[in-house]
Amino acid sequence: MAGSAPSFPIAVARAHSGYNNSISETDGRRGRSAFGKDSVRNMKDRQGGRAAATAPDAAARPTVLAEDIGYVRGAYRSYEHLDLRVEAGTAHALVGSGDVAARDALLSCAGLVRPTAGSLTVCGVDAVTDGRRLRPLVGLGLFPGVNDLPAGQTVAEALAHELRLHRAPADEDAVLAGLAAWLLATLADAPVEGLPAADRARLGAACAAAGAPRLMVVPDIESGSSPDEAARTLGLLADCAHRTRAAVLFATSSPGLARAADAWTAVDMAASEAMAASDQEAMNA
Repeated sequence: MAGSAPSFPIAVARAHSGYNNSISETDGRRGRSAFGKDSVRNMKDRQGGRAAATAPDAAARPTVLAEDIGYVRGAYRSYEHLDLRVEAGTAHALVGSGDVAARDALLSCAGLVRPTAGSLTVCGVDAVTDGRRLRPLVGLGLFPGVNDLPAGQTVAEALAHELRLHRAPADEDAVLAGLAAWLLATLADAPVEGLPAADRARLGAACAAAGAPRLMVVPDIESGSSPDEAARTLGLLADCAHRTRAAVLFATSSPGLARAADAWTAVDMAASEAMAASDQEAMNA
């Protein structure tokens, strides 16, 4: 990828957040490479994982439907030729070989980065032409440089702020219940700066879940966390999706974490090849 990332998503996100801010026969997870018109976009879906009982209703309209979307501005090339379908009630991994393309694709689904190509419908809204309408429908995790938490804020204050943004109850009981759902209740009075990576990832998930959005978008959940902690965070995200019927879209560079989700989509060729290699290793094991 050439060029440096443009800074425009930060200003848009501030207005949003208020901060300165291959299904197998034995299980219901599916995965695919979904980009590159003349490359791997037409590869068969690859599969593995969760019980078929959690598979989405095929007749339901997907929460996210992207067809051939891309984001390219001058020398800055983020993601291209991305097809994506995210069903309600599922945790879906967006697999990237780096941070930028997956991050921009997530922010596109939140209505904060407008694709420069293709069509993108989120929660029934055209996210290309009318992304502002998505603000009350999409919950954001913590995106560095986009919706950073103010210095000096506590974990409880961060969640309370997000609840108020979504016009949800933000009294002490509501905040503590929200934190407890993400294993953060004992950290309510802890300052957000200096939180261990795994706790910060769960706080981001809690903020994304605030106000019961239809779609939760969550950046990388494994950086700085142990594999066990990342798997625990994914488990909480998946449980939230299955329980509330919200769609959860999260970014990862880990094939193992992606395969543990309900579904996955590769955002670039390197990620697709990594997933194929992981699948081959699993078959040979």
